[in-house]
Amino acid sequence: MLYGAISFPNCIESPKNLFLLLKGNLNWNGGVGYSFQSGNFFYGFFLNPKLPITPDDIYFVSPNDDFIILISGKIYNLDALRKELGLREEKQPEFVWKAYNFWGTDFVANLNGDFVICIFNKKSNELLIFRDHLGIKPLGYTIYSGQFVFSSDITSICKAFYNKGNLNFDYLLAGWKYVNHLVSPCLQAKKLPPGHYLKLSEGKLSVKKYWFPEKIKINKKIKYDEAINTLSQLVDDAIKIRSSPYYYSGAHLSGGLDSSLIAVKARAHYQNQQTFPGFSYAPENLEDKEINFDERQYVKEVGNLFSIKPIFSELNEKEYLEIINDYYLNFGSIWEEKVRENAKKENVNLIFSGWGGDEFLSKSWAGVDSDLLWGLKWKLFIKRNSFLDIKNFIKTLVFRVMLPALGIINPRALKEIKKMNRYFNKEYQKSERKELSNYFQYYSRRDRHIKALKTYHLSERCEKWDIRGFKLGIEYRYPFLDKRIIEFILQIPSEYFIHGKQNRYLIREISKGILPESVRLNNSKLDNAFISSSNKMLEKVSEKLISEIAEWKKNRDLASIINFHLLEKDLKKEKEDLEKNKYEYLPRQIVFIKMLHEFTKTYRSLPQDSE
Repeated sequence: MLYGAISFPNCIESPKNLFLLLKGNLNWNGGVGYSFQSGNFFYGFFLNPKLPITPDDIYFVSPNDDFIILISGKIYNLDALRKELGLREEKQPEFVWKAYNFWGTDFVANLNGDFVICIFNKKSNELLIFRDHLGIKPLGYTIYSGQFVFSSDITSICKAFYNKGNLNFDYLLAGWKYVNHLVSPCLQAKKLPPGHYLKLSEGKLSVKKYWFPEKIKINKKIKYDEAINTLSQLVDDAIKIRSSPYYYSGAHLSGGLDSSLIAVKARAHYQNQQTFPGFSYAPENLEDKEINFDERQYVKEVGNLFSIKPIFSELNEKEYLEIINDYYLNFGSIWEEKVRENAKKENVNLIFSGWGGDEFLSKSWAGVDSDLLWGLKWKLFIKRNSFLDIKNFIKTLVFRVMLPALGIINPRALKEIKKMNRYFNKEYQKSERKELSNYFQYYSRRDRHIKALKTYHLSERCEKWDIRGFKLGIEYRYPFLDKRIIEFILQIPSEYFIHGKQNRYLIREISKGILPESVRLNNSKLDNAFISSSNKMLEKVSEKLISEIAEWKKNRDLASIINFHLLEKDLKKEKEDLEKNKYEYLPRQIVFIKMLHEFTKTYRSLPQDSE
């Protein structure tokens, strides 16, 4: 985890005080800190003793003492690039210095990994910061009092320098409406976008893009068998290069296609590991007769077949309340926080995840029907949407083709958005028009892929999990977010993604002979046991939290965004009203307001100085 400060030319003040203030607010308890100074550049990093990372993996000063290199994360194709440059066993930071000398700033385009890289030229006083293609590793920055400050944890920047100013509520409401996920808790701090690099030189700050997936075109010459073989090889290699004998590993295991395939293939690289945990959000002992599909049976089936130890999430009310009280630290990842606790008990410090599969490799129908229709693949379109089922045919034509092309949001989706935002004051209910377009307007499957990158929701989860995971001594790796997989998916014709009415066909094909057929052919995307247990917990906890509303109303930040009058009015009506679906989000909203309350309390507390 990196952080630093550097003053602009003609700035009289030293950045040292800002650097120390930032360091004091990083909340990396248990981490070992390293701090350095080079002229007007103050910089440092933290290591967690639970992770197999040394200072040499992060920090390097060139032999002539003219370059400083910092890197957070991992370059997965390091061995291949070493051979290309005729290098030997250089550590990552030294390799970066040599690659930069050889390729210039273009070196980053050749990397495949999860990283933030800082290069400081001591002679020219120039600072370059690069963020990986998908934004797995986080990086935030601000300009404060004529000085440039950066950190892996953008929340720490906002709290250290702007905690008395206005909060950027879009950051806090991102899970409830459509916003730009590059926002931070304050308007003054920014995130370096994925696939971009930052240059600070001669008092000028510029941000440039280096990755251009939107330029990749559909390759109509790719044969179906070639696509399957290539994807299978890419997935295998993406998992292989992310595996390391220096970690004790586990994986998410929901029983679905994405997590099951990643878990099974990752397990193969850890045969010497006595146990390989598969972490599920679902509780083991929940009994609910209304569940018509139980994902836990697939978790257990995959676990038995491949020697993966299922670890279910038994979360009680006390633990739930403790987690939401720490919203400032865990960003509301309630069930993932339980996974992290279970991982610590199992001595796991590396978790493989299937995150990103839905947007690319295991993409479902979005944009596919559009491509078939506009691409004159009418036989395939009608095979999926028969005239004989006229209701489904019209539904597909209207809701899956015409409305997305026109950028018109499905009325049902609008209704759900309105329900979710019911207790926000009017000025905070609106989603950003551009973000609504990124989610709902598309002309093709490829267009949908590109817009999935533009929303930055993939990196938003990764960066939050990365920060919290680091503090607890856990790393996450996402093989489906390997840039090679995404670049290849953008080339594949849409007809390869479907087979008749069956969606997600590519991942089903590369899972053939690997996953049990019950999992491979399962069409359900719902984790019903988890959903049922989560809803029951929300109801129990929200009942207990109602007594705190009087306290929440005193919170000035909440008073500006929450309509407490309507909330209290609905709470009175809810017990009498037979139209229960009108209040279906009420327990979730009460818990969310509690989390907002706890976040603002911590955020508004005095910043910590660091000696």
